[in-house]
Amino acid sequence: MKKFLPTLILLIVLIGGYAYAKSENFFKEEVKTDQELFAAKGTDVKELKLGTGEAAVQLKRIEGGWEMTSPEAYPVEAYAADAVAEAFGTLTVKGVVDEAPANLGEFGLDDPLQVEAILSNGSKKTLLIGNPLPVSGTTYIKTGDANTVYEVNDTVLSNISKTAEDFLDKNVFKVEYDKVTAIQLEWKGEKWTLTKADPAKKAYESAWKLGDKELKPEEGSGVLDQLIFLSTDRLPKKREEVDWASPELKLTIAQGEGAAALYEGKIDNQLVRVAKSDGAFAFALGASDMDTLAGRLKELQTAEAASANPAPASPSVAPAGQ
Repeated sequence: MKKFLPTLILLIVLIGGYAYAKSENFFKEEVKTDQELFAAKGTDVKELKLGTGEAAVQLKRIEGGWEMTSPEAYPVEAYAADAVAEAFGTLTVKGVVDEAPANLGEFGLDDPLQVEAILSNGSKKTLLIGNPLPVSGTTYIKTGDANTVYEVNDTVLSNISKTAEDFLDKNVFKVEYDKVTAIQLEWKGEKWTLTKADPAKKAYESAWKLGDKELKPEEGSGVLDQLIFLSTDRLPKKREEVDWASPELKLTIAQGEGAAALYEGKIDNQLVRVAKSDGAFAFALGASDMDTLAGRLKELQTAEAASANPAPASPSVAPAGQ
């Protein structure tokens, strides 16, 4: 009997392993479909809803871009919304896991993450996202109108599973770059005025003036770049949530013959909350970013003082032999 004991133990282990693998769908035949679940163009997607309840992110296509209707009317980066619409419409599954699942809870699809899209023909398409498969890199999914459970690559889902922050237009200062003619900046009590010498030229072609000092095109446009390319890394606050008494930042950006854009900012710990005069939201920038910009302006002013009082020339030394 003892000589059969190792064989018996091995048999028990194999049976147990088989039962576990079967329960985890290791032996289900994987049907390679490579099919697009919704077979829709990104441009056919007119509305998107990611998640459920009050935390859901809802987007609606408008002329020239998108608007966010929930959780707040944050400004939307059109490219980000277009990318999700395209990824949703053309989502391709890796294979079929179960065509008639008895228990969706086994796949995490009894309480799934939900993504909905309304197409231009009025139809609604729903994607339900469940648990990861035992083999990493894939996840269980199904549509809202069919029983079949699929597996999909996580890289595909990553293009769809987004938050409000992912759609936010993070550029704080909205200007037409080459139309900027003047910037008036006040930060922590110091003031600077940067003016474009030739408004008809592009920003990097025209000379600039910092106060009365002439700047090279790359110096003036460099300051402009440093300012308008500042961006936030978090959702903004509503304007009324900020105490605007004695703002440390005041900014005016003139653009051609149009009305100047007015901004103000209030320091909040390590941040400065910046809002346009007629804007609904206050965006967060690092206070250190404004310090860096102010430092650059001071450097340019220092260069002005140096040029006004040049150091005396060193006496020339005749070359040896002369």
